[in-house]
Amino acid sequence: MELVNRRNFLLLILYLISFLAFLSLSAWSDGFHGFSNMGFVIQTKIIIKFISFSVAIVFLFKYSRLINQYIRTPYLEIFLFYIVASFSLLYTPDFTYSMFWLTEHIGYFIFSLVIVINISQRAKTPEDILKFGINLILYGLGLLVLITWLVAFIAPEYAFRHLIGNITGLGGSIIHVHTLAIISSIIYGVNMCRLFGFESGNKIINLTVSIIMLLTIYLTHSRTGILIVLVITMMIVYQSHKNYIKILFYALLSSIGMIFLIMNLDAVVELILRGQNLEELLSLTERTTFWKVLIVDTLSESPILGYGYQMMSYDGLSKNFTDLGYSRSNAHNTFIQTFVGLGLVGLMLLLYHLLKVIQCFNYVNKRISENVKERVFELKIIVVICILASLTQYGIVGITTPVVPIYLMAIMLITYLRVILVGSFHSKRELNS
Repeated sequence: MELVNRRNFLLLILYLISFLAFLSLSAWSDGFHGFSNMGFVIQTKIIIKFISFSVAIVFLFKYSRLINQYIRTPYLEIFLFYIVASFSLLYTPDFTYSMFWLTEHIGYFIFSLVIVINISQRAKTPEDILKFGINLILYGLGLLVLITWLVAFIAPEYAFRHLIGNITGLGGSIIHVHTLAIISSIIYGVNMCRLFGFESGNKIINLTVSIIMLLTIYLTHSRTGILIVLVITMMIVYQSHKNYIKILFYALLSSIGMIFLIMNLDAVVELILRGQNLEELLSLTERTTFWKVLIVDTLSESPILGYGYQMMSYDGLSKNFTDLGYSRSNAHNTFIQTFVGLGLVGLMLLLYHLLKVIQCFNYVNKRISENVKERVFELKIIVVICILASLTQYGIVGITTPVVPIYLMAIMLITYLRVILVGSFHSKRELNS
C-alpha cells in the first residue's frame, strides 16, 4: 500500500467495499430471511455503488488533464462500446433497466481508470503498478470468498443452494455458485502463477490459498469453474515448460489428482452430469437450444442495432420461448447477449476490442523485462478467465457481476503498460530502468 497517498486511500477502500454489493446481503438485516429483506438489500447495494461511483467521478475531474494519456487501445475500444450502448437507450423498450446496468458498467470503467492514474503517478516502476493493481483485484475477490466461508460456518443452510437433482453448491443465498467459482478460479490462477514465478517469498501462502480456492470451486459444483481451472492450469504449465523442476511438481500434483479421481469416480461423474443425461449436458443445460432461437429471431427482426442494451426482444428484458415452454431474461452468453441487445454493430465492436486486447498482450510481451513479464502473465490469466466466464455466464459486458470490475481493471493495467512502451509517459517510467 506504499504507493497510495493517504488522501486518496478512500478511493481504493471504496473500490473494495463496492465488491460487497455483489453479495446477496441477506445477512445485513435481522438475520437470514431471504426475500423478506429484498427491499433493504437492493437499497443497500444502490447506496454502496452510488457513494463509490460518486467518489470515482470526483477523482475523474481531478485527473481530467491526464485522462487522454490513459484511454488508449485496448481501453479505448471498450469506451467506444459503452458509447454504442448509450445510443441504444434511444430505442430500448425498457429505458430504466438498460440505463441501470449501463450506469454500473460506466461506473466501474471510471473506477478502474482513476485508480490506475492514481497509483501510476506514484509508482517507481511499471512492476509496482501492475502488482498493486492485481493485488487490489485479489483483495476484492478474497473479501467475497471469505464472507461466503464465514457464513458457511455460521449458517450453512444459507451458504448452500439447491441446483440439480440432489446436488448443492457453496454460495447459496450469499453469492451465486457460478460467480463464486469464477472469482475463486481467478484467485487460484494468480496464486499459482506466483507459486511458480520469480517471487522468492510467500510460497506457502500462495500454495495454501490455491488449495483453498480449489476446494471452494469443488464445493460450488460449478462445471464452468472446473473447466476454467483446467484451462488456466494448462496455461501455467505451458508457461513453465522450460523449468523441469516445475514440471515434475506439476506431474506430482497431477498424479495425486488422478488418484483422487479414481477413488471418487462416482462422485466426479455425478458432479459432471448433475442428474442430466448426455444430450442435456452437451446442450449446456439447454443453453444452445434457446441460443439458436435468439440468434434467428434477432437476425430476422433487428440484426443491425438489436433491441437495446441488455434487452432480449421488443418486449423488453425477457423473451418467451413458446416452443420450449419457458422465458429467459438473459442469454447467459456475453457475445450472444451483445448481439441481441446491440446487434451486429455492438458485437463487432466487442470482438474488435478483444482483438485489440490480444494484440496489446503480444505487443508488450515482446518489449518487457522478465520480472514485468510475470505480472503480464497474471493479467493474461485474469483476462482469459473473464472471457471464458462470458461464454456461459453474464460476462464482461453483461449484467454486472464481479467479472466486470475485474476485467476493466485488468485491461486498464495492460493499456497503461502499452502506453509506457510507446513513450507516452515521462522517461523515468522506462521499463528497464
